[in-house]
Amino acid sequence: MKDCVLAIDLGASSGRGIAGYMENGNLICEEVFRFPNDPVQMGDVYTWDLLRLFYEIQQGIRTTSQEYAIQSIGIDTWAVDYGLLKKGRLLANPRHYRDFSHTEAAKRVLQKISMEELYSRTGIQFQPFNTIFQLEAENMTAEADTLLLIPDLLAYYLGGVKCSEYTNASTTGLLDPDTKNWDWDLIERLGYPASIFQPIVKPGSILGQLSASILEKNKVKIIAAASHDTASAYAAGGGEEGWAVLSSGTWSLLGCELSEPIRSEQAYKANFTNEGGVNGTIRFLKNIMGTWLIQQCRAYWNQRGNTLSFADLENMARSYQGEPCYIDVDDPRFSAPGNVPERIADYCRESGQAVPDSIAATMRCIYESLAMKYCLTIKQLAEVTGKPVRGIRMVGGGIRDAFLCQMTADYCGIPLVAGPMEAASIGNIAVQFIAGGVFSGLEEARKVIHRSFPEKRYEPSNQTVSEKLKRFSDIIQKGRNSNG
Repeated sequence: MKDCVLAIDLGASSGRGIAGYMENGNLICEEVFRFPNDPVQMGDVYTWDLLRLFYEIQQGIRTTSQEYAIQSIGIDTWAVDYGLLKKGRLLANPRHYRDFSHTEAAKRVLQKISMEELYSRTGIQFQPFNTIFQLEAENMTAEADTLLLIPDLLAYYLGGVKCSEYTNASTTGLLDPDTKNWDWDLIERLGYPASIFQPIVKPGSILGQLSASILEKNKVKIIAAASHDTASAYAAGGGEEGWAVLSSGTWSLLGCELSEPIRSEQAYKANFTNEGGVNGTIRFLKNIMGTWLIQQCRAYWNQRGNTLSFADLENMARSYQGEPCYIDVDDPRFSAPGNVPERIADYCRESGQAVPDSIAATMRCIYESLAMKYCLTIKQLAEVTGKPVRGIRMVGGGIRDAFLCQMTADYCGIPLVAGPMEAASIGNIAVQFIAGGVFSGLEEARKVIHRSFPEKRYEPSNQTVSEKLKRFSDIIQKGRNSNG
C-alpha cells in the first residue's frame, strides 16, 4: 500500500479526510472520506454533535487504512469552541459558536475588563463567541478538570495527549502573543480555573500514537497540525512578500503574515486580529462573513420549493442589471441561521436603500457587499501595517466562484490569484510532512504546493470604484450608528 499522511479537516458543515503523499516531486492529495457536520439544537442550546463527528472520523481512518499505509494523522477545525472533561470524560456536547448565550456573556466580561485592555494584552479582535466570552456563559467549568479546543479534543481521543495547539489557542482571547503562552493573570482576573488549561504545543509536535481500539497493531502518529483551519490555509497559501491572503469559505479571513503582533489603536479600531501561525508567525487579519450568506439564502429558498445550485445563484448575480444595494456583511443580524433574505431586505429598508425585489437582486447585493468589504479591508491593512498590498492570494472553497474572484480583483484594484482550493487540508499535510522530515521547512513546502496545484489569475479591470466605496462605507456606518 502507498504511504500517506491523513489530514482530517472539519468545517462548519462537513468533515473530510484527505490522504497526502509525494509523487514525482509533486504533492498529491486525494479525498478518501467525507461526512456531514450537522449541529444540533436542543431547546435553546446550539451544540456540535461531537460523538457523531468522532464516530465518522474513526470509520474514515479504518476505511483509509484499507488502501493506504497511514504514517500520521493531523486534525484542523474551526476556532474558539471547546469541550470540558472530567477524568477524561466529556461533560456535555461542546456549544456552537453561534449559540445565543455568548452575546450576553460577552457583555458581562467587558464589565470586568475593557475591550481596549483585552486587545492591548491579546491582540484578538472582538467576536462575541471568542472562548474568553464563552467561558463566562459556561456553567460547568467548576466541575471540569480539562478544557480542550475541538481539534485538541479529537486528537486526544484518537490517542494523543491533553494539550493546546498554539494556532488554535491563540484565537481564545486568553493567550499572550508575546510569550505564546496562556495569560495566567487574565485567566485569574476573570475567575476561570487555571487548572483546566493545558500546555501549549507548537504545530508539528508529535502527540502520541493512534489508539489500538481504532486500528490494531498500528504505528500511526498523532501530530499537532496547524489545528486552526485558517492557520493551515495560510500555511499553504501564504509566503508571498507584499501579498494578502484571503481564506474564503463560510468565513472570509483576509490579512497577511507578520513576525510580530500589531496591537496599536489603529489596529484595534479597524478590528484586526493577531492569531498564531506556523513557525511562530502572526496571522494579522480580519474575520469577515463569507459564503455563509449565500449558503443560508440558498437553503431558505430551496426549502420553499426552489432547486437552486450555487452556480445558479452566481449566474443570477452576474446577470443582474439593476442598481445594487449594500449591506454590512458583518452585521450581527446575519450571523444566525434562518431567513437571511428577509434580514437583508430589512437592512436595506432601514438604511434607506431600495429593497431587493428578486433572488437575483439579493444575490447581487451579497456579492457587491462582500467585494466592497474586501476592498475596504485591503485599504485598512495597508494603512495599519504601513505596507502596500500588491496582490491577493485567495484560497479555499470560495475560489470556485469566478464572479466573486473577478469582482474582488476589480474592486481592490490589484491582481488576485486563486488556489489552492483545499488549502486547509494541504497546509495540514504540509505541517505533517515537515514534522516527518519530508519537507525541510515551510519555505520548501510552499514551493511544492504552488507547483502541485492549479492556480488561476484574475487581473483587475480599469473601473473606478471610489464612489461605490464611499457609498458602501456611508451605508455600513449608518447601520452601525443605528445599532449603537
